[in-house]
Amino acid sequence: MEGENKVTALSLVHKYIRSIILNHFGAEPLKEKLLPQIEEFVNKTLLPWSNQPSVEMKHVASGMAFDFSAKIFFSYNDEKSHVKLSEKLTSTLGGLMTFPLNFPGTAYHKSLKDQKETCNILRKIVKERMNAPERHSKDLLDQAINDMDKEKFLSEDLIVQLMYSLLFASFESISSTLSLTLKLLADHPAVLQELKAEHEAILKSRENPTSILTWVEYKSMTFTFQVINEVLRIGNLVPGLLRRSLKDIEFKDYWDQEPPNFCEVVLSKDSTQRPIAMSEEIESFHKNQTWELASENA
Repeated sequence: MEGENKVTALSLVHKYIRSIILNHFGAEPLKEKLLPQIEEFVNKTLLPWSNQPSVEMKHVASGMAFDFSAKIFFSYNDEKSHVKLSEKLTSTLGGLMTFPLNFPGTAYHKSLKDQKETCNILRKIVKERMNAPERHSKDLLDQAINDMDKEKFLSEDLIVQLMYSLLFASFESISSTLSLTLKLLADHPAVLQELKAEHEAILKSRENPTSILTWVEYKSMTFTFQVINEVLRIGNLVPGLLRRSLKDIEFKDYWDQEPPNFCEVVLSKDSTQRPIAMSEEIESFHKNQTWELASENA
């Protein structure tokens, strides 16, 4: 498949994926059913936190985001599952920014192994759902399987990859955003107080203080939306940013340390936002100065 045919095929796949996601996570599903489900799920998750001296926010937020997203995607129940899929995805994510040495004992090898195991579990779920005489879940997986008759590009492999990609994207982005939000709120107590005032005003206006959050209340949270938008503006949700420099650049005190003939820079949020120069061709550990630069800037 080449040229315009390939572009057309990719466009159809992109259009379908966007459509199926909006069917389950768009404004209408959020308004009709997701909002109370999210509130119930968050309250259930927060309850055990109150009995703990502290929690590792990024880790627990990843699990919370994964469990809820997986429930919408394929009716996943963490309590009934024998394998912690969220831990498998966390391990896979940890191997993204490692050197690609694929042999036992390396983080990259473990990342690939966990990715394969996760895809095998998802494939088993997809096969069981496809072979079921009836499907009543009405989740995203059910819709994808039902659409296989009219969307010829849909296959078992594509559905498995779609499930994996959506899980990976949702649990990491949500947990990173929540962690950053709490950090920023802790650094800016005035913003936190304004948020609390807005939410307490909503509670006081209710006839029943314990009733679920309504769509009208959700849309009335003007300051809350401003905080969310500001966090999304300054936050970087991906593990790293790859940029190609077209001319020599100077960044703080790293000018004299920059190796020659390097033209790519990775900005890693997990490395205290330090820039790491990357060579286009890596001939050997000895000749490549990337790792020396990384260790010097650590």
